[in-house]
Amino acid sequence: MNILTAFFAWRERRRAERELIAAERARKALMRQMHYRKERHQPHRPMLGLLQQATNASLRASVGRRV
Repeated sequence: MNILTAFFAWRERRRAERELIAAERARKALMRQMHYRKERHQPHRPMLGLLQQATNASLRASVGRRV
């Protein structure tokens, strides 16, 4: 076992946590934007694809997978 194994594991967990936070932030921003546009009767359906991509990125980050 390498002396740096604990450090590398900590660094990888930290990276995964940052990616998850960023992905969730992007997903929530899209949801807020869609809600705002829907209330004002503006087109919001073209954003569904972006929301699905953001959700998939968030799910990938939650299990620690890299793209």
